[in-house]
Amino acid sequence: MLQRISTVALMLLMSNSVFGQYYDKLNAWRKQRHEVYGGIGMANYLGELGGGNGKGRRYLPLDLEMSMFKVSYYGGYRLNTSYRTAVRLGGFYGTVAGSDKLTANPERAERNLSFESKIIEGSMIFEYFILRAKPGHLYHIKGTSGHKGQPFDLTAFIGLAGFYFNPKAEGVALRPLGTEGQGLPGGSKPYTPFSLAIPMGVAGFYNIPPRLKVGIEISFRPTMTDFLDDVSGKYYDNDALRAAKG
Repeated sequence: MLQRISTVALMLLMSNSVFGQYYDKLNAWRKQRHEVYGGIGMANYLGELGGGNGKGRRYLPLDLEMSMFKVSYYGGYRLNTSYRTAVRLGGFYGTVAGSDKLTANPERAERNLSFESKIIEGSMIFEYFILRAKPGHLYHIKGTSGHKGQPFDLTAFIGLAGFYFNPKAEGVALRPLGTEGQGLPGGSKPYTPFSLAIPMGVAGFYNIPPRLKVGIEISFRPTMTDFLDDVSGKYYDNDALRAAKG
């Protein structure tokens, strides 16, 4: 089963223009095409290890271990390409982890595996604005008292990301150990610490004139690797592994 990463982030954006004069709402985006953003949030993982107390399930949030949310950091650049669309180039740094000790599921608890991995990600994301902020008297702009505005943005997004991961257990990197017999007869193939993911989700922002936006983003990242946690579900004979690896 391919692993997934979920994130929740508080974001702060800074626009390149002052939202301080009246202009047609359909052309407002032209006045603030370039934005930079940063944020802090929480990340979690859904895969073979840990999870809820029942049978493993693929879909969020049914199998998330809520205590395993870890702090993460975000930053990037947004280009508003039209009234309804934008493109983002972003970076992400955070930690994901899973532990069978935290589940009451008998099969998982007996297995008793755990991992933790730093994630370093770069992404390109397409955004669609379901709702765009509109200038008007809600911004207290002089001379626009007859024009009703609203300060909220609501977007849905999807994109492509590349990321680096390095699963560890008790501080020891697992990939070099070949825990599933990587490189040995009948074992799994060695895996790369680089993979792709598909970031998708929704975000909402509140515009604070003249240049700021604050908001929250919720995302879900299916990955293209089955080894984010160093476990693909294939188990290699421990005696043979010890004999080969020491």
